[in-house]
Amino acid sequence: MMFKRTIGMLIILMVVGVVIAQENITKTPPPEEPKKDCPSKEACKLWEEFKEKYGSGWQVRWNKHTGTPEKIYGYHYDMGMGEVTSESKAVSIAKEIIENNEILLKAVSSELKLERIQNDSSGWIIDYRQLYNSVPVYNGEVRVLLTNKGELNGILNNFYPNISLSTTPTISESEAIEIAKSAVNVSTITKLENVSLTILPQKGDGEFKYLLVWIVSLRSYSVIDGSEGFVDAYKVFVDAQSGEVIKKYSTVVSATDDTGNMIRYNSKLLLAPAILVFLLIIVYLWRRWRK
Repeated sequence: MMFKRTIGMLIILMVVGVVIAQENITKTPPPEEPKKDCPSKEACKLWEEFKEKYGSGWQVRWNKHTGTPEKIYGYHYDMGMGEVTSESKAVSIAKEIIENNEILLKAVSSELKLERIQNDSSGWIIDYRQLYNSVPVYNGEVRVLLTNKGELNGILNNFYPNISLSTTPTISESEAIEIAKSAVNVSTITKLENVSLTILPQKGDGEFKYLLVWIVSLRSYSVIDGSEGFVDAYKVFVDAQSGEVIKKYSTVVSATDDTGNMIRYNSKLLLAPAILVFLLIIVYLWRRWRK
């Protein structure tokens, strides 16, 4: 009898704990939505012109640093070109939308390179990568969303305007690699995974400034019983003109198994098994209590 009472109390405490946690989560204020006010009179005028052409139901989220829409969503507009049944047609429509709204988006179509096209039952996703003098801009991209019926379904705009800098590096690729290895400063074996020349936008006072950087991706290994075991991976940003390390960070949270193979962990994915184990414990205790 005492056992049953103890188990019953444990179950009640678990349920109460979950309820309290849920209440705390519920009481936590949601993240503040970005302001939807136009950043300037010119932007407001261009936005009204967009809605006059593509429908009044659109919503917008503005990028306060560039003064441009970073997300146009919440509506759809028939482009009048029929169903989209091929990649070429999807690209043609997307290109037309970008070109017709270059001033609003501040996205120069000649500096965009088609990167990826995806299609499923929900529609088309057309992704463009921003280039400046053939050098990619870090996270610079424009995405156009279309339905299979040929409707504009949204625009994601992360184009960085007004770039002006030399794209000829003073620091060579090999020098950048050595600088990155020194910056990581690990005692294990370090191997090069990838290196690329990129333009890195950095937030300044109300606008972006741009740096030409080498992005060096490294992996470090340790030797155990004659075999290499993965330890960590790093990304290092090296100024291509001065050699200064702009930033660096580990790109994975990982461990190795008995064979030295990398195991990657994702905290969000670990939550689901934890919940399942919790529920199984409750079921087990409940069945024991009922006996």
